[in-house]
Amino acid sequence: MTSKQGHGATRRTTIKAIAGGLALSAAGGVGSVSAASHVDATIRMNNVGSTAYEVSSVSGTNVSAETGINNPEITLTATGTRYRIENNGYPNHPLEFQDESGTILLSQDDSGSFENDDAVNWMDNGDSVEFTLTSDLSTQIATYRCTVHSGAMVGDITTDIPMVDYTPQTGSVSFTTPDDGATVTSPVSFEMTAENFTVEAASNGVRDGAGHLHILVDQPALEPGEVIPNNEPNGYYHYGDGSTSAEIDLEPGSHTIRLQAGDAKHRAYDLTDTITTDIPMVDYTPQTGSVSFTTPDDGATVTSPVSFEMTAENFTVEAASNGVRDGAGHLHILVDQPALEPGEVIPNNEPNGYYHYGDGSTSAEIDLEPGSHTIRLQAGDAKHRAYDLTDTIEITVETPTDPVARFDDDGDGEISITELGDAGRAFAEGEISITELGEVGTAFAS
Repeated sequence: MTSKQGHGATRRTTIKAIAGGLALSAAGGVGSVSAASHVDATIRMNNVGSTAYEVSSVSGTNVSAETGINNPEITLTATGTRYRIENNGYPNHPLEFQDESGTILLSQDDSGSFENDDAVNWMDNGDSVEFTLTSDLSTQIATYRCTVHSGAMVGDITTDIPMVDYTPQTGSVSFTTPDDGATVTSPVSFEMTAENFTVEAASNGVRDGAGHLHILVDQPALEPGEVIPNNEPNGYYHYGDGSTSAEIDLEPGSHTIRLQAGDAKHRAYDLTDTITTDIPMVDYTPQTGSVSFTTPDDGATVTSPVSFEMTAENFTVEAASNGVRDGAGHLHILVDQPALEPGEVIPNNEPNGYYHYGDGSTSAEIDLEPGSHTIRLQAGDAKHRAYDLTDTIEITVETPTDPVARFDDDGDGEISITELGDAGRAFAEGEISITELGEVGTAFAS
């Protein structure tokens, strides 16, 4: 390894300082440029002249170091932790991290072997550096030092990462609901529990005998230590927040559902449970059953908004929240649109004429433009997949006209006639007041 000796900034740090100054000048600030990132632990270091580093403070999780002494040992205690070290001696005292043999791993003054590791995500911001402690890095990092005063400003870094037993002899995870072999509706609710295993958020880091739960739908369990994929479309569901309840949409049919524990990095424990569930298949072309409009009549002339009343026979109209059930679902009105093929998803698009009544309603009111309209009623399941149950009517929506008159009687013996329309306005110039008409006038006004 070759490094500049002596005092002051190296050529590399000088270039970085200039670049940082240019960037900050554009931003109107002073200091170093740093990319936004989540940090779990921060270590603040000062230089004691050119003879030592000292730690002024430590904050966050999974880190420890004694403050106020020369070149203290720094202990990192969890992989996956994002560390920031604020180097208040920069640029005269660039930081570097090495393994026991002196190989550079991360450096403010040279190129280290982990600097291009995406998982480590090394960031050199000048007066601070950031990195994520990976398993590989944790087994190699051994020292920190100043590249300029490496003989004096050097200290140890130790990692105290708990070993994880992915094949524990004790402990279990299991589903409490649904029962194995149960017939259920989608979405399916799951309740999970664990014994002799701590279910916790992944943010707590990797700990032996602890982790979070995963549900695998129609997928085999992972081998101990393997990383459980994060891929819901393919049936892998992660509950990294420590949840023990879940709700998953499943297609009709039989499913094999597995529960598997994993550590904070989703590495699989040999702790699993398996159940089967059956979601009834839906017959989208039933031989019995019907849906129909009761109002308006086919061929009716109506005014907008148009009120619709709907009914069903041998078909259960219910809220979509009840899940997918054979012979049950909710209603849809299609305005000037063709019926959907059985099993097709009915669009949810009112501007284009698709109206969903997922609350189980059998009454509706729709604003329609004047003119002739073809109105279809079609049943769909909880996921809006169409049944071959339809009804069709033709209606004509009248063009609205101005009112001839509106009579207002406030009980004081005076009747006001307003809103006369064009003909009335021509006649009355907007308003006529008729007083003391007696019972005849009252009857007329009502």
